[in-house]
Amino acid sequence: MTTLSDVNTTDIVDAIRLGCRAMCQVLNADDNGVPFFDVVARPNPKMSFCPYSSEAHVPGRFLNALLTAEDILGINLDKEAEDKITRAAFLAYEGTLPLPLNRNEIGGRPVNFMPHNIREGFHALYALVRYRDSQQARELAESGIDAIFKYWQASSGWDYQRLESDHQIVVQKPHNFLNGPGRSIGSLVKYYQATEYGPALDLAIALKDKAVTEYFSQDGSYEDAHGVHCHSTTSVLSSLAQLGDLTGDLTLRDRVKAFYDNSLWEIRDAFGWSIESRRPSEKYGRGEANNSADILETGELRIPWLLPRR
Repeated sequence: MTTLSDVNTTDIVDAIRLGCRAMCQVLNADDNGVPFFDVVARPNPKMSFCPYSSEAHVPGRFLNALLTAEDILGINLDKEAEDKITRAAFLAYEGTLPLPLNRNEIGGRPVNFMPHNIREGFHALYALVRYRDSQQARELAESGIDAIFKYWQASSGWDYQRLESDHQIVVQKPHNFLNGPGRSIGSLVKYYQATEYGPALDLAIALKDKAVTEYFSQDGSYEDAHGVHCHSTTSVLSSLAQLGDLTGDLTLRDRVKAFYDNSLWEIRDAFGWSIESRRPSEKYGRGEANNSADILETGELRIPWLLPRR
C-alpha cells in the first residue's frame, strides 16, 4: 500500500528519470515499437493506437523530453526504446509531404495530416538534429519549413485543396490558427537556436505576427477566438515567450506578460495547475500537465523578465 510518505516531493531529477522510464515503456510491440497515443491508467486501463496522433504526435513529445533530459541531467536512456521512438518519428515523414502524417491503421501508410501535430514533428526533428546530429532530420525539418511557406498564408490559411491533390492525403482541419501552425513557433525557435537556419526564424516570426494580431491583444484579454483547447493557448504563449527571449522583442514580451498576468488566471491556479478544456460540457476538473509545463516555462525558467520588477 502506497502512503503519502512514499510520494517523491523533493527529488526532481528522480522524477524526471521516472518519467523517461515511463515514456520508454509505452511502445506497441505489435507495431514495431510505435508509441501508443492513448494511455489510460484509471478507471479503465488501456493503451491504444490513434489514426491522427500515434506516430505524428507522440515521438516528438518523447524525443524532445528524453534527449534533453539526457543532455542536461545525464540520465541514461534506454537506447533500444530510443531507436524505436526515432523510427516512429521518421515513419510520420514517409509520405510525400514533409510534415508529420499518421496512418489510418497499423500496417497502413501515413495519409492523415493534422496541422496540430506540426509542433511535435518539429520537436522530434529538432531533438534529433541537436542531440544526435541527424542529417535526415535536418533535411526533413528544412523541407517542412519550405512546405509550410508553400501551402500556408497568414491571410488565407492553408490551401487544403492543393495539399490534398498534390500529396494524396486527408487533412484534419484545425479548429483555429492556435490549434494548428501557431503551436509550432516554439519548436521552430529551438530548431533555429540549434542550427541558425534562417527560414526557421522567418517562419516563427510570420506565425508570431498572426498570433499577436489576432489572438494576443495588448490588454491581454482571453478572446473567444482562442477556442476551448487550453494547451493550444499555453503552448503558443510559451512559444511567444521563447521567441521574445531570442529576439529581444520588447513589444512581444509585453504581450506575453499582459496575457500571463491577466487572462491566464482563467484556466490556472496559483500552483500552476490548469484545466484541459474550456468547454462547459467537459469535465472541468480535469487538468493537463502540458499546460502547467508551458506556464512554468513562460513564467520563470525561460523568461525572467516576467517576474515582478523591483
